[in-house]
Amino acid sequence: MFQGQREACKILGVSPYATKDEIKKAYRNMCKIYHPDRNSDPKAKKVYLEVQQAYRLLSQQELQIKKPNIFYYQAPQTTKPCRKIIGGNPKDRERSNLREETARKLRQERHKRLKEQEEKKKRELEKRLAARKLPSEREAEKRRKIEVQKEAERIANIIQTLMNMET
Repeated sequence: MFQGQREACKILGVSPYATKDEIKKAYRNMCKIYHPDRNSDPKAKKVYLEVQQAYRLLSQQELQIKKPNIFYYQAPQTTKPCRKIIGGNPKDRERSNLREETARKLRQERHKRLKEQEEKKKRELEKRLAARKLPSEREAEKRRKIEVQKEAERIANIIQTLMNMET
């Protein structure tokens, strides 16, 4: 069929510097024109397949991530993994170091945040426990209330008997 990106761009009718959206729009328009269900021309099926392959090629090239030319090795004498950059583009090394530093800072911030949350939960729990009465304390308070009521009833009975004696 066809070999490279330029041929794929020619088939879709876009420039080699076309954006993802332009390629997609051209592909859909070509599919509408050459789809076998819409176009009964015998060459239409062949063109339709070429359009599909061209789009597949261009979309795959956009999805591929360009990997930097960096090689890592792990130092055998240490217990902790040690990644060191050998060769490659200096900009890639800077980006890699920056990414590692940023990741380290994010981990530290997350750890700090989690620690603060745990301390806050612990303080709240202590406050709730201090405010809450133990079951034995609740029972003692109920008994005191009952005793106060009985004492009030006893005093009321004494007062009634005294009033009855006077009459």
